[in-house]
Amino acid sequence: MIRKGRKNGVPTNVETIYLGKPDRIAELLGLSASPEATADFPVGGRSREVGASAALWAEAKQLGLVELINATLSEKDRRQDASVSYGELLVAMAIQRSIAPRSLKSLVF
Repeated sequence: MIRKGRKNGVPTNVETIYLGKPDRIAELLGLSASPEATADFPVGGRSREVGASAALWAEAKQLGLVELINATLSEKDRRQDASVSYGELLVAMAIQRSIAPRSLKSLVF
């Protein structure tokens, strides 16, 4: 895991934590270390923030924002094959914009 930051205005690695080989991580998680069981186990990835988004999602759930938005917007305009509601989508977009603000054109759906 790598935590990035800026030193003198230059992006740099602030902290690097080595978690170990995938077999060891699977063992620590209580998963089988057989090749068949670890075939789908991720060996790499990109670092993502989860603390702030989880906290904001919990606040939104506590306030009932998703239900409030869904009750306000018309359900007849919603596609029947949509996997998320208007409320879930708008709250997720608001959380994303509050954590990492950028232009709407750069959002990936």
